[in-house]
Amino acid sequence: MPAHNLFTWSWKTAMPAPAVDFGNPLASTDLVLCAFERNAGTPSLLLRATAPAAGLCRGRPCWKAHGTSFTYHDPELRPDGLLLLSLRPALTGARVKAKAKGALLSLPRPPLVPSLTVRLQRSDAPACWEADFSRSQRNDTVMFKAKSG
Repeated sequence: MPAHNLFTWSWKTAMPAPAVDFGNPLASTDLVLCAFERNAGTPSLLLRATAPAAGLCRGRPCWKAHGTSFTYHDPELRPDGLLLLSLRPALTGARVKAKAKGALLSLPRPPLVPSLTVRLQRSDAPACWEADFSRSQRNDTVMFKAKSG
């Protein structure tokens, strides 16, 4: 599989993020992962992948609840390449992890413009989780790797 067909993102914060912030992906809250390049201030969409609420994956629910946390897993990568989404709320140290891959993932080959924004957004509320990447650790024809901060 070519390197541009794999996208991973991790986000964490020390700020409060209770479970209610993530909505109810088991029934009504779609979550959309997007990545944008910012070239001369104009955002350009690189990636959009949706974890639909109440979705079925191989005849079973894609979303599972684990206490106050949620996990989305779709081995079929439908509709747009999202494999895994993990939402771990907490009063301190909340985390989000995402992984997308495969032919359905519409991600251009690197190198990328180093000013990149990755965002996870709820479909039913203005809540979102976002990270800006202005410097890359690696940005060549094989891989783009960056750390927010």
